[in-house]
Amino acid sequence: MTDFQHSLDPVAHGNRASQGKPRLAAGFIAVSAGLFGGLVFLTLIPNWGGAQPTFRAAAVYLAGLHLIARGLRYNFPYGAFGLCNTITLTRFTLVAALFAATVAGVGPSWYVVALATLALALDEADGYAARRQEHVSAFGARFDMEVDAALALVLALNAAISAPIGWIVLSIGLPRYVFAVAGLALPRLQGALPDSVVRKTICVLQLSGLLLLQAPGLPDLAGPVIVVVIAALLAGSFLKDILWLHRRKPA
Repeated sequence: MTDFQHSLDPVAHGNRASQGKPRLAAGFIAVSAGLFGGLVFLTLIPNWGGAQPTFRAAAVYLAGLHLIARGLRYNFPYGAFGLCNTITLTRFTLVAALFAATVAGVGPSWYVVALATLALALDEADGYAARRQEHVSAFGARFDMEVDAALALVLALNAAISAPIGWIVLSIGLPRYVFAVAGLALPRLQGALPDSVVRKTICVLQLSGLLLLQAPGLPDLAGPVIVVVIAALLAGSFLKDILWLHRRKPA
């Protein structure tokens, strides 16, 4: 898994290394179009109450494509879209499909579990592909991190709208975004963090716990236990990183 960092460094629009690369643009457009068809397919099959969930999922997908395209244009140094970005974009497509389930008020279901499991299972594959193809980049790491954050948020929302545990589950779906907003007020929190096995492990536990909350028939007591344990781990991880960033001398 690419490191699920807590920092939100602004995109540096000054780097135009990947401009003027038609093969990169063509690959991105082709993969995006194909996955858009997959998104429509995944959201219409379960018949979640008409086309409205599909339309909203498509809107999220297209908005995401706009941001991804900007990142590729200014921050991706290679001439081809690559397998690594194709895998990460596939994960984002699955997140958009899960958003359709949330919009439809599906709540815990085995179909949601299947989509979320696939999105989580692919999380290691993009980093591996980037290393194999020598396409490792700051853009790819950021792309992977944001998809992780979006997956956590969508799964938390889906669990919150219908599971007995209620909206408290957002305490393990929102920390990434709360930290990002805090960074706007405290620029020191926007600094880069060192690689951390502990942080990666907690990210895996966070997403795995949110995945469990999507399972139908989960015992009522299990939900609160999962949320409390993961919330404590996340709080400790964020506190550790905040203290590290606070103590670090400005460059």
